[in-house]
Amino acid sequence: MIEGIIFFILGVSIGSFLNVLILRHNTGNTILGRSFCFSCGKILKASELIPLLSFVVQGGRCNTCGSRISFQYPLVEGVSGILFAALGSVVLVRYGYWLEGAWFPVALMFSYWTIFSILLVISIYDIRHKIIPNTYVYSFIGVAFLYKVFLYWPNESDSFLNYVLQDVSTGFLMFLFFFFLWFLSRGKAMGLGDAKLAFGIGVLLGPEGAWWAFVASFFIGAVLGTYLLFLGRNRFTMKSEIPFGPFLSLGALLSLLADINIL
Repeated sequence: MIEGIIFFILGVSIGSFLNVLILRHNTGNTILGRSFCFSCGKILKASELIPLLSFVVQGGRCNTCGSRISFQYPLVEGVSGILFAALGSVVLVRYGYWLEGAWFPVALMFSYWTIFSILLVISIYDIRHKIIPNTYVYSFIGVAFLYKVFLYWPNESDSFLNYVLQDVSTGFLMFLFFFFLWFLSRGKAMGLGDAKLAFGIGVLLGPEGAWWAFVASFFIGAVLGTYLLFLGRNRFTMKSEIPFGPFLSLGALLSLLADINIL
């Protein structure tokens, strides 16, 4: 219980940084600059930057100009906290509490946190701008590949290469599926960024988990699309654009947490 609370607090703090990555990407502002109000430009005090708490205390408004603060801030921080708590707890349940020198669960936990932090950034950016930045999707692919190398490294050289090639091949097959959707529809049915993201998910989860994530993402997307179509009060039509990156990311998360082998 106490571990879950610690993981949540850590995740909320990281979520604050993830907001910086999302909001400053391609704006000309570096991630090293001090935080400021996007409406009045005022540099924010430390007391105005406490994850979740500051938003609640300030009533969701800037203390200086009174403009509304985007709900994205507490949303990303809260989701990040839940992700860290869920992923950390899964590692503890599956591998037990690590003893001194048992580095594998710790490394695995930090790998999960890094991977799904990147996926959260990709998902929120895709929702906001209907595009997946190459910077983040290539980072995700690279980290996913390094994670599999770390996971398979203790195996003999032949088995190690076979496992890695199997997962890379899974990623390539998933990429091809989404690539052809993008190519045949001329980008209307699917974006090329989704194909790149699918490649990374294939590498991350391998054949057992990737296809479950694939099915789950389309199922969740279909359910939400149907809901919006019939209950969206004419604000959503068959021609409306829905970013698919968040569904792929959610499918990957569910596949990892549930550890389901659909094959």
